[in-house]
Amino acid sequence: MNKKEFINKLIEVTKLDEEKCIKINEILENHMIIGQKGKEQIIEELKNKLSLDDEKANNIYNTCMDIVGKGIKDKLIHPFKDLD
Repeated sequence: MNKKEFINKLIEVTKLDEEKCIKINEILENHMIIGQKGKEQIIEELKNKLSLDDEKANNIYNTCMDIVGKGIKDKLIHPFKDLD
């Protein structure tokens, strides 16, 4: 899954505007997405840069991880799908 596909999927799932989804993507790119420390840093930055509360930032983080996880799973199941 490339950046544009991720942002489009994030817009579709969260119903946020494109500008906010691009900021969310930038935040994710600046941090390690694996591990508790990375999760805390991402959620803290989401709260600061997008003026979100704890619950909304956590929901956005979980949604992003779900999208990334499904993208990885799809790539593992169909490794040559994009080459058709």
